[in-house]
Amino acid sequence: MIATSSAAVPDLRIACAPERGAETVNLLLRVLALATVLLGSGCASLSHAERDRAEAIAVQARSAVVDCQRADRCAQDSPLRALAGRAFTESTPERPRHYATLLDEGEGALVARLNLLRSATRSIDLQTYIFDKDDSARLVIDELLAASRRGVKVRELIDQLSAITDLQILGALSG
Repeated sequence: MIATSSAAVPDLRIACAPERGAETVNLLLRVLALATVLLGSGCASLSHAERDRAEAIAVQARSAVVDCQRADRCAQDSPLRALAGRAFTESTPERPRHYATLLDEGEGALVARLNLLRSATRSIDLQTYIFDKDDSARLVIDELLAASRRGVKVRELIDQLSAITDLQILGALSG
């Protein structure tokens, strides 16, 4: 027993096992602590060199030039955007109007997303968990950058654990 100022507290290292078992428990606790530290270090952010490189790429990719001076930001027509506008104008607080379009095929869903990105006039807020470095991601990135160059405010929220790790792409997106 170890005495403290207010009460006696049992020494758990010795109380939980005989002498030889206590050594094993202590070793296991140390290994567990080391594993926790090592696994926690995997959650660390970019190194200073990687962060500096990403920042340089972002600065280089950033452009203050807006390609479009029209009020609609040179947005393309979109049947899905028109449907949303129709629902908005037909809705009242008492009788909201809703429409649904089922997109159960990957290609159709991608085309719809690209069409909506091209039709944006003010802002785009993209939130995604899975964003791989593939052709569909490249198409979405290209449309996000094009929308930004048209003067549309673009914001992305991409999960870090399942996101693009290419600093060139991340830098371009942050620009």
